[in-house]
Amino acid sequence: MASIDKTESSMIRRQKSVAIAGVAVSILAALATGCVYSSLAAPLVSTALVAMVEPEKMGDGAEFLSAMDRAAGQWNSYTCESHLEIFKTDKTSKSGCKVFYKDKQMRIEVVGGGYRDGSVVVRRRDGTIRAKGGWMLGGIEMNLDPDSRMLVLQNGTNVMRTNLPDLVTEFKEMLRRGCTSRVSALPVQDQSGETKVYVLEIYEPAHSPANLTRRVFVDSNLKIPLRIDAYVNGKLASSASFKNMNRNAGLSDDLFQL
Repeated sequence: MASIDKTESSMIRRQKSVAIAGVAVSILAALATGCVYSSLAAPLVSTALVAMVEPEKMGDGAEFLSAMDRAAGQWNSYTCESHLEIFKTDKTSKSGCKVFYKDKQMRIEVVGGGYRDGSVVVRRRDGTIRAKGGWMLGGIEMNLDPDSRMLVLQNGTNVMRTNLPDLVTEFKEMLRRGCTSRVSALPVQDQSGETKVYVLEIYEPAHSPANLTRRVFVDSNLKIPLRIDAYVNGKLASSASFKNMNRNAGLSDDLFQL
């Protein structure tokens, strides 16, 4: 009898473990598909701008990236809305989130409705990462390794490395690995008449249009990315945008706790 009870108890524990693991996967799927990057239905920066940039009037982008690096360093506390759009042969997926950043602490809140809505992931001051599902996912919480594949978005980027300082660092790292860059000599005006941007392009080592890997639209005054387009084999694979940027937001450390 005791043996049967022990067996049943063991089965119940396994069932609970499977259930928790299933919810955990759902939470992280929510975070991975519900966060960062996107071109909007009415883009903040128009793709028509690319045609306005004359290639012969573009210069080396290395020095410009250094200016972006200095600018990003001033954004040590900010909030924004961020969106992700992934382009596939048969469909396009869109998602969005709210981003909170303070001195390497980070909080991502999935928005947009559906079962993912309200899911959260945070990086604390000590570097530990916590995730929590929205109410439709039972609000379950868990710890995550900083390099967990569960934090990787559909465009291959770790969600905890999508803050402004880390993004610019990634661009500079690409140049150190042998990529080349070029930037428009002058900013161009968006069709809305509200935004002027520089167009920065990063190429894989063999410089040709097919080797374009990033096209970044950079605010002409703030020198921060407004949109990041990623290319694979010469084709647009994903597009990123940031809006409602709010610097020095006075964020409390409590915001980065779960």
